[in-house]
Amino acid sequence: MNIQPLRRSLYEILENQRQGPAARAVSLAVPALIALSVVAIVLESVQPLGSALRPLFAGFERCVIAAFTLEYLLRLWTIVEDPRYARPFAGRLRYALSPLALVDLLAILPAFFLPVADSLLLRTVRLLFRLLKLARYSESLRHMASALRSSAPEIGFTMAAGAVALLLASTLMYWAEHYAQPEVFSSIPASAWWAISTLTTVGYGDVTPATDTGRLIAGVVALVGVAVVALPAGILASAFNQATRGAAVCPHCGEPLQGPARTKHV
Repeated sequence: MNIQPLRRSLYEILENQRQGPAARAVSLAVPALIALSVVAIVLESVQPLGSALRPLFAGFERCVIAAFTLEYLLRLWTIVEDPRYARPFAGRLRYALSPLALVDLLAILPAFFLPVADSLLLRTVRLLFRLLKLARYSESLRHMASALRSSAPEIGFTMAAGAVALLLASTLMYWAEHYAQPEVFSSIPASAWWAISTLTTVGYGDVTPATDTGRLIAGVVALVGVAVVALPAGILASAFNQATRGAAVCPHCGEPLQGPARTKHV
């Protein structure tokens, strides 16, 4: 019996490469199941709701795990239809180690640690990887991941600049406030808490300068903090815009179908 046509059909359905009721059902059902499982995990943490409905939550979680496990195994079986993973063993192993496949695996893996499945840590892990699993079914999230990859050098530079600003702010505030508030600004690492909350413009107010010099430094650090927060946001916004513009291209020449290029191809 030739199973290749069946495997090819399942691959196209799972990878959303085929039009039809089955493909639409999968593309809608799996994200809906992820969303429902996330809601269930959140509600399960609410007491006494979690205790009263524990059997219901446990049964639903078993159904979710069964569905996600089946999806993972089908993806692993059908992935050889992708030319990048065409080799039966090496291709499947390479796919299993890819980021999306690892997220799929980690979304179901905690269920196999039955003795500690109810621990707070594993519940958090379940929630995290269920949310990450949505990236496979969201084009916008894929664009965001692409934007993060493409802007990694610029983001790295701004993070390094932020670390330098944090060290300078902590050192200056330690110098200005240590003798006035030795219990609060006892060291440069202790002063870093104030610097972090100020540079990120959060400003909890639990630690504040008492000297005029400290207040002057605090004002400058607060202004610098606006740039520290704004720069990565601007870089990501620009990269995300570029990623979405590159999503639609002309099938003949490969030019982005945006702006003047879109008009030219109409």
